[in-house]
Parts: sequence; structure tokens; C-alpha cells
Amino acid sequence: MNIKPVFIMGCQRSGTTMLAAQLGVAENAVAFPEMQFILNLASPAYRRATEARDAYRQMIGNFRYQVTGLSISESQFTEAYQHADLAEVITCLVELNAHKKPQDKLVWIEHNPKNRDAVVNLAKVFPDAKFIHIVRDPRAIYWSMKSNPRWHIGDPLSFSTLWKDAVACCFLHSKNLSERFVEVKYEDYVENSAHHLQQLCAFVDLTYQQQMLNGGGVRLPKFTQQQHAFTTKPAEKSRIHQWQGKVTDYDRAVIEFECFDWMQHYGYSQGERSALRLKWHDKLRCSARSVAAIVQAKIVSKYQNTSR
Repeated sequence: MNIKPVFIMGCQRSGTTMLAAQLGVAENAVAFPEMQFILNLASPAYRRATEARDAYRQMIGNFRYQVTGLSISESQFTEAYQHADLAEVITCLVELNAHKKPQDKLVWIEHNPKNRDAVVNLAKVFPDAKFIHIVRDPRAIYWSMKSNPRWHIGDPLSFSTLWKDAVACCFLHSKNLSERFVEVKYEDYVENSAHHLQQLCAFVDLTYQQQMLNGGGVRLPKFTQQQHAFTTKPAEKSRIHQWQGKVTDYDRAVIEFECFDWMQHYGYSQGERSALRLKWHDKLRCSARSVAAIVQAKIVSKYQNTSR
């Protein structure tokens, strides 16, 4: 089977799952839960340092693998792992678990936000892969992440660093892989989903169908179903500005100051940068909030790992 990968990326809570849930509805597309564990399999350094048996045990012991519901035997994994082509073991895993069996090609949609950290390897391992970067207003993402303890985001300063690093990384890759890379703004997509989804389908070689707008093309692990509830529905325009009035003036000011350059580039900020200057007690306050959020996230994560 000819498998053509599409890697969606961006900052967390930017809409990566939303895109996968809609693209995955297509007849010759398949989208699994986030597969962070494949990034090791696409790394030449990891493959050189790790024997097949150890790699298999590490993969099946990975929480993210366990909640996907995917399966591959150790013998199947080992045979594919020994192949000189680093894509072999990953495509084998996709083929074994794809319920859709088109005759010519299968478009595999992988929507891990942290694909951004492995684009160089993924582009080499899959020469015909396409990449999609979805970017979203940082203030909206901050509200979304702060509302869910598992994201360990409790302060605007550490969040701003996360968002800037994610956006800068994806932007750089978009320039280096311009013909294989496309960027889409979450807000533009939600405002006119049909138009932008048709464009994405043409980009990744899928046939657009109107029912794709309803989503549902990704089977979600139990512990993420609530936070991704909207991926089984059409995109809602009301969510674009839902953060307003829910982010404090202080947190908003910090984000707008720290992220100003990138916010201006993507049209999230107009005018000039504010004169805000964070003092030592501001940074101390943010650090304390960050530590508290990390502790809370570890407790929540431990509970999820035992109750999945």
C-alpha cells in the first residue's frame, strides 16, 4: 500500500486535532490518536543506539501508544525495524491498524503538535510527506490550556515562551520546506471552514466531501474525549473570541508584550508594543504559579494513567 503522510503541527490547543478529525473523514484517509512515540522511530540516532527488542518494549510501554488502541507484534515490529528505510516500521504500524484499505494510496494524518520538533527527520524519512502548521491567537490558547490542569500552564510568562518557540519553529520549517508546507490560521479556518478545508484537501491530495466538516475522523482516547469534544462537530465561530473576559488584564498584558512580534506577524496585534516591564517580583510570582501548575498537572496525569 502506498502511504502518504500528512504531519499537522503547531502549539498545543491550536486546532491540530480539529484538522485531523475533519481530514480523517475522507475515504482514503486515516487518522489515529496522537502518535508521539513514532518520533523516536524516525530518528537515525535513536535507531543506531537502540536494538529492535528494546525499541519495541519502549514503544508498547509508552502511555501514548497504549491509549491509541494500535497493535503490532514483536516479530512484525522487529522485521520492519531492521529495514534500511526508517519509514518501514512506521508504515507497517499504520497499515496493520488502518481499517480503510484503498487500492492506490492511503493518506495518513498524524496530528501531534510536537511534530514541529522532528520535521527535519520526518521530511527525510518520508520524502513525499506534507506538513501543515496551524497557528492560533496565544491569548485563546492560554485560556484553553489554563482551564485544563493537565497542560501545567499556570502563568503567562512561561506560556509565552512555549507559544513563541512553537510558532518560530514551525515558521522556520515552513520556509525551508515551502513546497511541502502550508500554514493556516485557526480563526480564518473556523470563519470559513469549507473554503479552507477544500484547499487543504487539494494540498494533501484528498477528495473534499461536505460531511468532512462534521469531523469525527479521529478515534479519541478516553482521557482526551472531553477536551476534544468539539472535534466531532462542525467548527464553531463562537470559540474564536471565547477567551475574552476570561483572561485577566495582567496575564493578557504579559502575553501581548512577550509575544508581540509574532502576534503582529500573524495579525493578532495592531499598533505598537506596550511599555510593560516585568520586575523581579512579577517574575517570582509567575514562577510560583508555574510550579504550582506543574505539581497539579503531575497529580492529574498520574490519575489519568491509572484510570484510562
